[in-house]
Amino acid sequence: MPYPLTGTNSEFRDNKFRTGALAGKTDSVYPIFFGPAAASYATAGNVTYTAADVLGGIIVRDCAGAGRSDVLPTAALLVAATPNATVGMIISCCVINGSDAAETITIGAGSGGGFDTNQTAASRVNPQNSSKELLIRLTNVTSGAEAYVVYC
Repeated sequence: MPYPLTGTNSEFRDNKFRTGALAGKTDSVYPIFFGPAAASYATAGNVTYTAADVLGGIIVRDCAGAGRSDVLPTAALLVAATPNATVGMIISCCVINGSDAAETITIGAGSGGGFDTNQTAASRVNPQNSSKELLIRLTNVTSGAEAYVVYC
């Protein structure tokens, strides 16, 4: 999971929340994120993203020949993998479609997940050479009843 860093250099040195500014810029605030390497798929078929993929914050996808319908992890898996998961927590993930042809990625929610009712189905489609930011809000973290809502 990426960790946002904001604040001043002196705050960064002593702050257990890992917040700070870019070196040499003590009066300004610059967002900095640390996270694992991006998940990357070039699969000729649909992919179910793992909780680690989503929590990593970046998924790069080549559709490999045709449009794909990829699926987010189940709510249970996402909640279990999220440190200190609480209701209202929002997880941000960018899905990048790096396909070399007119191939789209349609994002689907895993079991226990859903999309906001005010979004059209078209909002879940990520065309070639574009990216889509997903905001996933945890709405239930109770074991056996985990749930989330996706905004994109």
